[in-house]
Amino acid sequence: MSTTVFARSGTRRRYRVTFRAIALMLGLSSPLAAGEYAGAYLDYGADARGLALGGACGALCDNATSFYWNPARLAYVTGLEVDFMYASHFGSLREPLGYYYYVGAALPLGQATLALNFVRFAVNDIPRYPAYPDDQYSVAERAAAIHTRGGTPDGWFRDREQALYLSFAKMNRFMLDLGWLYFSIPLEIPFGGNVKILSQQLDNATARGIGIDAGVSLQADLEEVLVRNDLGRLTFSVVLSDLTRTGLDWDSKVDAIPPGLRLGAAWEIPLGRFDLRLAREVAYKYKNRYRHGLEIEYNRMLALRAGYDHDQPAFGAGFRYNEWGFDYALLATDLGPMHRISGRYTF
Repeated sequence: MSTTVFARSGTRRRYRVTFRAIALMLGLSSPLAAGEYAGAYLDYGADARGLALGGACGALCDNATSFYWNPARLAYVTGLEVDFMYASHFGSLREPLGYYYYVGAALPLGQATLALNFVRFAVNDIPRYPAYPDDQYSVAERAAAIHTRGGTPDGWFRDREQALYLSFAKMNRFMLDLGWLYFSIPLEIPFGGNVKILSQQLDNATARGIGIDAGVSLQADLEEVLVRNDLGRLTFSVVLSDLTRTGLDWDSKVDAIPPGLRLGAAWEIPLGRFDLRLAREVAYKYKNRYRHGLEIEYNRMLALRAGYDHDQPAFGAGFRYNEWGFDYALLATDLGPMHRISGRYTF
C-alpha cells in the first residue's frame, strides 16, 4: 500500500514518502505497518557513543546503556549511574518528524547490577486521509486525489511507542588453568538479561507485549596470555534479543518481533595517554548487518569515534569531566543526516 503524507509543525512542511518508508523511519509497529518492521523503534540505540561506533558496541559498552547493546556488560558499572539521550528523527533539529527519548539508571550491588531503563518514540500530527484501496487506485491516482483536495487531511493523529527495560547482570571471574607446563589466564565472563514491557498507541488503537533479551561477554587481558603489557584486552560478545519472539497484541492481530543474534569482538590497545579501541559486530535478524567501530580516547577524557553500520557511516565525539559525560553522534542515512546527543552522571 502506498500513499502521500504531509507533516505539520509550526508552518506546514511537506514530506512525500511512501507508506513503506514511513514504517521504516517512524517505526509504526502496528496493524498498519508491515510485520517485518514491528518494534522498529527498539533499534534506534540508547547512547550516542554506541551509535557513533556504528552499533558495534556489544563488546565495548560498560555503562547503564549496556542494557541495549549487551545486558551482560552492565556488570562493569562501578557506581550508581543515570544516562539519558534525546534524538530528533528526520527533518530539522527544530522541526523533526519524530522524537526519541531515553532515560535510565544502573546500580551495582556487589557482583551483580540492576538497571531500569525507559525508551519512547513519538510522532505528532500524522495526517489522516480517506482510504484509496490499491485495487482501485494507482499510485498516481492516489496522489492526484490528495492534491485535488489541496492536501488537506481529514484530521490528525499521533503515534506513541515505548518500552520499559528491567535488567540484571552478574560478574563471574575465574582462572583458566592451562596446566602446570603453561599458565593460568584470568577471565571475566559476565552474563545478563532484560525483561522489556512494550506498549504502543496509534490513534485509537493500543498494543502491549513482553520480550526477553540475554547476553554474555568474555574478556581477557592479552598481557596475561602473551606476557606483554602493551597488547591490551580482547573481548567477545554474544547477544540474543527477543528470545520468545516478542509479540505486540492489537485488537485485530498480533505483530511479532523475531529473535535476533549479535556476535561481536573488540580489542582495546593502550598507547600511552591514548587508548585505541577497535570493534566489529555481525547482527542477524531481518538481514545480516556488518558493523565496524573505531574509538581513540585521550586521557580518559576526550574521544573521537567513527563507525560503519552495513552501508551507513557514522561519526562522533565524547567528553568526560568528573562525574559527567557527554557524547555526540552524526549518522548518515538515505533521508539525510541524523543527530544524537546523550549524557550520563555517575554518583
